[in-house]
Amino acid sequence: MSDGKSILVIDDEPGMRDLVTRLFTEAGYSAASAPDGPSGLKAARDGEFDLVVLDMSLPGMNGLEVLNGIKETAPDVPVIMVTAYGSTKTAIDALRLGAYDYITKPFELDELQVVAERALEQRRVIDENRFLRGELKRQYGFDNIIGTAPDV
Repeated sequence: MSDGKSILVIDDEPGMRDLVTRLFTEAGYSAASAPDGPSGLKAARDGEFDLVVLDMSLPGMNGLEVLNGIKETAPDVPVIMVTAYGSTKTAIDALRLGAYDYITKPFELDELQVVAERALEQRRVIDENRFLRGELKRQYGFDNIIGTAPDV
């Protein structure tokens, strides 16, 4: 269920980048891609993406640097890290910097799609919660208390 959601895929391997982009496009999402760290970070900052799929090893900047840059400008956007050279340390570093999840290559496309849908659903719930809290504050906050007592 895409609901007009947009996904950015940042990967330096053309085959993987095209495959993942096509996966999301065929699932009904709007998908864009970038081949390296600097252009991926620029795309993430210039566009409004609901999810980013980010390779760890990129030319120009490593994935953790790109992740950090994305989180500085769009902290609520979930980022799924993908790598062929997975280690526990890099996974922990990515999660500490705010990555939603960490997947090692090779992976099943279904696995990536399930993780992406779960990340988008969590983002939707967070956005809805934020909206409802704002509505409650607006409706029941002190700004809406109107006194009827005569001036003292």
